[in-house]
Amino acid sequence: MQFKKALIWSHIKGTYHRCLTEDEQKKRHSAKLIAQIFPGMEHYSSYNFARVRQNYLIPVLQKQFPNLATIPAEEIGDMDMVEITEFLPCDRYAWQESAWQAEFNRKLAA
Repeated sequence: MQFKKALIWSHIKGTYHRCLTEDEQKKRHSAKLIAQIFPGMEHYSSYNFARVRQNYLIPVLQKQFPNLATIPAEEIGDMDMVEITEFLPCDRYAWQESAWQAEFNRKLAA
Protein backbone atom coordinates (compact mmCIF):
# COMPACT_ATOMS: atom_id res chain seq x y z
CA MET A 1 0.00 0.00 0.00
CA GLN A 2 1.23 3.49 -0.81
CA PHE A 3 1.63 6.22 1.82
CA LYS A 4 2.88 9.76 1.60
CA LYS A 5 6.62 9.89 2.08
CA ALA A 6 6.05 12.98 4.23
CA LEU A 7 4.00 10.92 6.70
CA ILE A 8 6.78 8.35 7.05
CA TRP A 9 9.36 11.14 7.36
CA SER A 10 7.23 12.77 10.06
CA HIS A 11 7.13 9.61 12.17
CA ILE A 12 10.87 9.06 11.85
CA LYS A 13 11.77 12.71 12.55
CA GLY A 14 9.17 13.26 15.29
CA THR A 15 7.76 16.41 13.70
CA TYR A 16 5.11 16.98 11.06
CA HIS A 17 6.26 17.67 7.53
CA ARG A 18 5.03 20.98 6.11
CA CYS A 19 3.12 19.34 3.24
CA LEU A 20 0.84 17.25 5.47
CA THR A 21 -2.63 18.68 5.83
CA GLU A 22 -4.26 19.00 9.25
CA ASP A 23 -6.34 15.96 8.36
CA GLU A 24 -3.26 13.91 7.41
CA GLN A 25 -1.71 14.73 10.78
CA LYS A 26 -4.54 13.03 12.64
CA LYS A 27 -4.18 9.73 14.44
CA ARG A 28 -6.33 7.84 11.93
CA HIS A 29 -3.71 8.21 9.18
CA SER A 30 -1.08 6.76 11.49
CA ALA A 31 -3.53 4.02 12.47
CA LYS A 32 -3.82 3.04 8.78
CA LEU A 33 -0.05 2.83 8.62
CA ILE A 34 0.07 0.62 11.72
CA ALA A 35 -2.68 -1.61 10.27
CA GLN A 36 -0.62 -2.07 7.09
CA ILE A 37 2.60 -2.93 8.90
CA PHE A 38 1.03 -4.97 11.71
CA PRO A 39 -2.26 -6.40 10.37
CA GLY A 40 -4.67 -7.37 13.13
CA MET A 41 -3.04 -5.20 15.80
CA GLU A 42 -5.37 -3.37 18.15
CA HIS A 43 -4.31 -0.29 20.10
CA TYR A 44 -7.49 1.63 20.75
CA SER A 45 -6.50 3.73 23.75
CA SER A 46 -4.33 6.80 23.29
CA TYR A 47 -1.82 5.30 25.70
CA ASN A 48 -1.56 2.05 23.70
CA PHE A 49 -1.39 3.97 20.43
CA ALA A 50 1.56 5.99 21.72
CA ARG A 51 3.32 2.82 22.91
CA VAL A 52 2.79 1.03 19.59
CA ARG A 53 3.96 4.07 17.66
CA GLN A 54 7.10 4.55 19.74
CA ASN A 55 8.09 0.92 20.36
CA TYR A 56 7.10 -0.75 17.09
CA LEU A 57 6.08 1.59 14.27
CA ILE A 58 9.02 3.99 14.37
CA PRO A 59 11.71 1.26 14.61
CA VAL A 60 10.20 -0.55 11.60
CA LEU A 61 10.05 2.66 9.57
CA GLN A 62 13.66 3.45 10.50
CA LYS A 63 14.67 -0.04 9.34
CA GLN A 64 12.72 0.11 6.08
CA PHE A 65 13.77 3.69 5.27
CA PRO A 66 17.19 4.17 6.88
CA ASN A 67 18.12 7.21 4.78
CA LEU A 68 14.86 9.08 5.24
CA ALA A 69 15.97 10.63 8.55
CA THR A 70 18.78 12.45 6.76
CA ILE A 71 16.64 13.88 3.96
CA PRO A 72 15.77 17.57 4.44
CA ALA A 73 12.05 18.40 4.38
CA GLU A 74 12.54 20.49 1.23
CA GLU A 75 13.51 17.38 -0.74
CA ILE A 76 10.19 15.64 -0.07
CA GLY A 77 7.43 16.63 -2.46
CA ASP A 78 3.77 16.94 -1.62
CA MET A 79 2.87 13.91 -3.71
CA ASP A 80 5.92 11.68 -3.12
CA MET A 81 4.75 8.21 -2.15
CA VAL A 82 6.43 5.09 -0.75
CA GLU A 83 5.31 1.49 -0.64
CA ILE A 84 4.66 0.09 2.83
CA THR A 85 4.43 -3.67 3.30
CA GLU A 86 3.45 -5.97 6.13
CA PHE A 87 6.17 -6.48 8.71
CA LEU A 88 4.56 -8.76 11.30
CA PRO A 89 0.92 -9.71 11.77
CA CYS A 90 -0.52 -9.40 15.24
CA ASP A 91 -3.53 -11.06 16.82
CA ARG A 92 -5.25 -8.10 18.45
CA TYR A 93 -3.25 -7.28 21.60
CA ALA A 94 -0.54 -9.94 21.13
CA TRP A 95 2.00 -7.11 20.83
CA GLN A 96 1.87 -6.93 24.63
CA GLU A 97 3.04 -10.56 24.95
CA SER A 98 6.67 -11.64 25.17
CA ALA A 99 6.39 -14.21 22.33
CA TRP A 100 5.22 -11.56 19.83
CA GLN A 101 7.82 -9.09 21.08
CA ALA A 102 10.57 -11.70 20.64
CA GLU A 103 9.47 -12.33 17.04
CA PHE A 104 9.34 -8.57 16.42
CA ASN A 105 12.87 -8.11 17.78
CA ARG A 106 14.15 -11.06 15.72
CA LYS A 107 12.70 -9.63 12.50
CA LEU A 108 13.89 -6.13 13.32
CA ALA A 109 17.45 -7.38 13.87
CA ALA A 110 17.48 -9.45 10.66
